[in-house]
Amino acid sequence: MKNFHLPGLNGIRAIACLMVFYHHVNSILGKYYSFSAEDSLYLGPLGVTCFFTLSGFLITTLLLKEKTTYNDIDLKKFYIRRILRIWPLYFLIIIIGSLIFLMHPQQGEKASYFYFYIFFVGNLAYSMGRAIWSINVLWSVGVEEQFYAFWPFIIRSNNVLKSILIFLIAFLGIKLYAKHLGSWPYNLAMNTGIDCMAIGALFAYANFKSWSFLKLFYYRIIQVLAWGAFISSFVWRFHISTFIDNEAYSLIIGIIILNVSCNPATIFTLENSVLKYLGKISYGIYAYHMLIILAWTIFFVPDRQHHPASGFFIPFAILGITILVAHISYFYFEKRFLERKHRYSTIPTAA
Repeated sequence: MKNFHLPGLNGIRAIACLMVFYHHVNSILGKYYSFSAEDSLYLGPLGVTCFFTLSGFLITTLLLKEKTTYNDIDLKKFYIRRILRIWPLYFLIIIIGSLIFLMHPQQGEKASYFYFYIFFVGNLAYSMGRAIWSINVLWSVGVEEQFYAFWPFIIRSNNVLKSILIFLIAFLGIKLYAKHLGSWPYNLAMNTGIDCMAIGALFAYANFKSWSFLKLFYYRIIQVLAWGAFISSFVWRFHISTFIDNEAYSLIIGIIILNVSCNPATIFTLENSVLKYLGKISYGIYAYHMLIILAWTIFFVPDRQHHPASGFFIPFAILGITILVAHISYFYFEKRFLERKHRYSTIPTAA
């Protein structure tokens, strides 16, 4: 069977990863150097929303193809594939984070907080103010694991569209209710993002069923508007209403994903070699970058005094180190597990 491949998705991963990196390096190190740390343009949460929407789109597409091809979904193979992709690096980061905690704990951190990450509920720790900051980026990986835990059952249902819509409406209802319960339940709902994955899944379902109205999203003017909203978020904070900002942004990202992956007339392809490479190692860039940023604060800014001019080069230096570490991790650690995924593949995919 020919490998299934959707173009442009590694490009989306690369851009989303760089958005999160910029947010963190700016907010953590900006106060020590010459670049601003006030708002960081809110790119971090937007980058995570990109990841969530992309995950929902891709996983749903693959599950629908498997269900159509074999009239069922092999749950055992699905979960083994997810474990091989996510767990090795995930738990390696926890181990490294625990070593940093033992040597340089951050204020307010406790060893017991690691249990949140071990059991993939880092979003709960983040929402309750019990984060371990060196590994707190794993909260979003935990959310994806929560999504994978039940999503195959949604796609296995007799009426997939109805199941997705019911789930999305129910989650938004829970989120609205949580807003009235208090700060941490609402923060938990805001820091879960499974609804953005469901929005990505809706785009996947509509595309898989070749719904005719999707052609509207292929119009050049719609592409320009979507890309315009996306690019403008790098300059101005994207904001409509706090309650629906992530969902609205997810819709914009869904249109972009649909075009770069399925529209031959897309105005941007995102298939250049640099973005494809960064997208391939993006999990490592995402997972390691906070460890590297915090290590930099420990070993290189203890006196908090540096020449302002050096600030321009610091983000690029840290990014270069992060890419190098992610490259080594991917090709000499993660790939050992990824190569075993093929034994459990039902729909062969490209790297």
